[in-house]
Order: sequence, then C-alpha cells, then structure tokens
Amino acid sequence: FGCSAHGDAIRWMTDQRGLSFMDAIKELAAEAGMEVPAADPKAAQRAEKANSLYDVMTAAQAWFVTQLLGVEGSAARGYLKQRGFTEQTIRDFGFGLAPDNRTGLKTALKQFGDPMLIEAGLLISVDGKAPYDRFRGRLLIP
Repeated sequence: FGCSAHGDAIRWMTDQRGLSFMDAIKELAAEAGMEVPAADPKAAQRAEKANSLYDVMTAAQAWFVTQLLGVEGSAARGYLKQRGFTEQTIRDFGFGLAPDNRTGLKTALKQFGDPMLIEAGLLISVDGKAPYDRFRGRLLIP
C-alpha cells in the first residue's frame, strides 16, 4: 500500500481500529453480510483433548530418549552403533528405549493419569488387572 501498511483486512482492523482478532472477524463478517458461526463446545473439547494427547506423547518420547541415553541404554546404544547409527543420528531422530519394565513409563508419566496413557496407546488395560506399559524391552524410532 502507498501508506506503508501491509497485511490483510483483519490485520488492518486490529492495527488501525484497535480491535481484537475476533472483534475484527465479526465486524468484517457483518459488513460482508455474513454470520460468524458460534463456537462449538465439542470442537473445543476435541482440540483440548488432542493437545493433551500431544503433551502425553511428547513427554513419553522425551522419557524414552532419556532411557536410551542413560546407563540402562548402553547395550541398546552399542547395538545401534553396530548397525551404523552415529550418536548424532540417534539424537537428531529422537531414538528411544523402552526398558524391560511393566511400569517404568507409567510411573514416569503418572501426572497424566492411566486413562490418558491408555488412550494414547502407551498403556495396555486388561480387565481385572492394573494397566501396564505397552512398549517394553525395545528400541523406539519415531
């Protein structure tokens, strides 16, 4: 633009008129004769749940990496080295180790609770038994 402004109509409304993003959307929609759909509470719940599952998986992956790089992961690191993987490759790609333990991950991620870990596929739930780690005694390559 000749006035050195840049961006789209929404940005112009927020910058020049001091409107919030949603207020700018509503005003532009009204000027165009359109209606802004009402917020869907179920969509918000699904998004929150997806974010929670993402957080669980991120924490699990970080824990698996820590296990591989720790003392317990020395044999697995030796195997990877024998297969031609460098330490840099292992770190860059986030290789991990699930120790041969039925409750290691469950204990490490207890702040998320068993239901969330089960939904993420990290724990196995069998009727009448306590949930246990799905991945045990294996290398994990995301």
